[in-house]
Amino acid sequence: IGPSSKAQPSWPAIGLAAPGSYLVATLYAALLLLSVLVHEFAHVLAARSVGLPVHEVVADLWGGHTQFEDLSPTPGRNAYVAVVGPLANAALAGCGFLLLGSLDDGVVRLLVVALVFSNGFVALFNLAPGLPLDGGRVVESLVWALTGRNWAGTLAAGWCGRAFAVLLLYWALGRPLLAGQRPEPANAIWGMMVAFLLWQGASSAV
Repeated sequence: IGPSSKAQPSWPAIGLAAPGSYLVATLYAALLLLSVLVHEFAHVLAARSVGLPVHEVVADLWGGHTQFEDLSPTPGRNAYVAVVGPLANAALAGCGFLLLGSLDDGVVRLLVVALVFSNGFVALFNLAPGLPLDGGRVVESLVWALTGRNWAGTLAAGWCGRAFAVLLLYWALGRPLLAGQRPEPANAIWGMMVAFLLWQGASSAV
């Protein structure tokens, strides 16, 4: 480490000093919140379009959720309301990707790239086939439609959610340990926390 180690931290890609980088991080957090709200309001619009009363939309540290009352449930309606959230994030990612071609290197491009990757990840992650994720609702609907039993779909999707939580924990901790490596601290912490929340939600469904 040379004398430059005492210099102000920066992002070499855009030459942004620390105060500016904090502002960019704040803007990125705001974009994440916007992405969550787009996801949840897609659920709201879908629910209302099929006559389901929406009670509340919540955004928190872990993302968000929408609570609505299904007065006359059907498998198709359940799947429709669930899948539109991830599709909304996929649409945001696609719009951002198309916008990149017209942007020069700089803060705006950096934020759009982050928006594309984060929304792509949120879309794919939420489509994972297990409760409490949206993909779990799709599994629930498929099993429900095949068996004619709502509870059977919920049970199957709940167990799929438990399996996904275990796979996530394996990715964060088990995989590096089995390879004789030390788990990445950030991956280990977030992996354990998210796996716990998924397991808790899936177990509640079971």
